[in-house]
Amino acid sequence: MPASLPRRVALVGAAFVFASLSAVAPAEAAPNTDPFVPPSVTIEAPSTDGCPQRDKPPPAVDTSEDVPDGQLAPEPLPIPSTPVGGAQLANCGLILPPNAPPLPPDISAGAWVIADLDTGEVLAAKDPHGRYRPASTLKLLTAQVMLTNLKNLDQMVEGTQADTAQDGTRVGIEAGGQYSVRDLISYLVMISGNDAANALARTNGGYDKTIADMNATARALGALDTRAATPSGLDGPGQSTSAYDLALFARADMQTAPFPEFIARPDIRVPAAGGEGYIAANDNQLLAQYPGALGGKTGFTDDAGNTFVGMAGKDGRRLVVTMMNGTQQPRRQWMQAASLLDWGFALPATSAPVGELVNSLAEATGGPSPTPSLPASAPVPGSMVASGTPGPTAAAAAPTAGESSSGIPVAWILTGIGILVVAAGVVLLIRRRHLNKRAVFAGDAKPKPDPAEPGAAAVGEPAEPTGADELTKPAEPTEPTGTDEPTEPVEPAGPAAAGTDEPTDEPEGAAEPAAPAEPADPKPAEATGAAEPTPPAEPAGPKPAEATGAAEPTPPAEPADPKPADPGGPAPR
Repeated sequence: MPASLPRRVALVGAAFVFASLSAVAPAEAAPNTDPFVPPSVTIEAPSTDGCPQRDKPPPAVDTSEDVPDGQLAPEPLPIPSTPVGGAQLANCGLILPPNAPPLPPDISAGAWVIADLDTGEVLAAKDPHGRYRPASTLKLLTAQVMLTNLKNLDQMVEGTQADTAQDGTRVGIEAGGQYSVRDLISYLVMISGNDAANALARTNGGYDKTIADMNATARALGALDTRAATPSGLDGPGQSTSAYDLALFARADMQTAPFPEFIARPDIRVPAAGGEGYIAANDNQLLAQYPGALGGKTGFTDDAGNTFVGMAGKDGRRLVVTMMNGTQQPRRQWMQAASLLDWGFALPATSAPVGELVNSLAEATGGPSPTPSLPASAPVPGSMVASGTPGPTAAAAAPTAGESSSGIPVAWILTGIGILVVAAGVVLLIRRRHLNKRAVFAGDAKPKPDPAEPGAAAVGEPAEPTGADELTKPAEPTEPTGTDEPTEPVEPAGPAAAGTDEPTDEPEGAAEPAAPAEPADPKPAEATGAAEPTPPAEPAGPKPAEATGAAEPTPPAEPADPKPADPGGPAPR
């Protein structure tokens, strides 16, 4: 027994050391062990020669796209008059270059595209603009919006109960947990977390705003087969995209740092609200199984079937494969995509492309590319409008520099606005001066102010000298004060009409000078200075508004300060 004691101590010590090393070593997700299997059987893919999905996806098989009572389902998106990407891409069947080698015999997808990520050349396709449901491959568009709008990738976001309640795949966000935007975008594209999609949409300003940003970004990129209805890709009323549009999204993402880093990570830690959490593996098996794989995105719903995006590089060339409405038979989707990538890399460099990936709405339609409707913090892809919009903003290719979304140079627009503003100002000034020239006694029924009240002197100041022929009739006689006092109050809005400060002395040459009625209530002097003294024959009667008695009014020596049209209105803001 004593001899066995050292052995027991050694075993316990070894176990302790092993446990310690395990605790400090970085945890990794278990590698995928699903080996690649080459094609071995030939299957007949769904026929698309008659363009059955030209304007919308096949009918839904469940209730995911039902609309509330009283509402109508969205109408299908319009079909562009000119095929986006080239005339050959208007075809719905197989589109191959001349003398192309045989395709893999077991491709189950109803639609697919093989394209060059760098040159944008489309090498081959099947029903490229057919409209199908994207499932989670739509998260490539969501990621473009988030990378464009949420610039602070270290911003922390708190998980909510609504995040945990999302349907479909969830990464494990917990209510009260703290997650960075960087990690949420990684969860979105690596693990297809619908809970991450919900948290990001909330951070981006809300569900509805995020959907609007996604659609603006898609349009700015030239993805005219796409209408987003959910940020996660779960089926929704009117939602659709195409194999061609998915290639546009993948290409835009790979041009937007740090997306290539996110999509190529083999695994990532998902923290728990009260602990370390767990390590989650990237769900795209192509990344682990295909030499040169750059990443991609998987997707599945009952209505969409299997969808897939895979990217890889070889011999200095980077290709993307997109697949829609496929199955996992006779091989897994990633294996079918791997065979299409092999076919694309083996295609002679001299093979003519069958189309091209556009960079913007302008290229897609031959017109200007608009900036999507995003918040001020969001650039659009395309700028990658960015807006790319994105620019879309971003959210897609931006309009031509110096032009508005209508194609008119911005300088012309600004010049036109400036001219309109100046013209409006001149018209208002002329109108205001015209109105100020009205006779003070123009029949207004307002009672005259009591000279004993505060402000009577200011009220009695004539707005501007006018001709004697404009007077109507004098007001009722009042106790003479030696000054003229019109019956219509006029609020002073600045210096007197002659451009002088408001006078406080009595007019020179008055027939019966008298002390002011109230010392604190001075009367205004003549607006222009009396050229002729007031005749002494009219000492007690009210005098006309023209203090000078001139037969014809003369314009002020200096322009009067503009006066508000409505002295009693609100102050300018």
